[in-house]
Amino acid sequence: MDNTKKKPQPARRRFKAVIDGQSYTIVGNQTEAHMRAVTELMNQQLAQLKKLAPDMSKEEASILLAFNAFQIS
Repeated sequence: MDNTKKKPQPARRRFKAVIDGQSYTIVGNQTEAHMRAVTELMNQQLAQLKKLAPDMSKEEASILLAFNAFQIS
C-alpha cells in the first residue's frame, strides 16, 4: 500500500493564445505571464523560420519549432 502523500496540483488555467495567426485555448498550470512569453517566443521563431525558408510549410515549421523546444528543455 502506498502511503506517500500526493502534492496538491497547482490550479489549472485557461489561456487564449494566437500562434501564427491561429487562435488556441491552452490549459495549464503556468502563470499568464509565462504563457504570454512562450507565445511571443513561438511567434518570433516561426517568423524567423518563414523568413529563412519561405517555401517551408506550416507543418514543417511547427515540427522544427517543437524539435528546438525539446532540444533546449
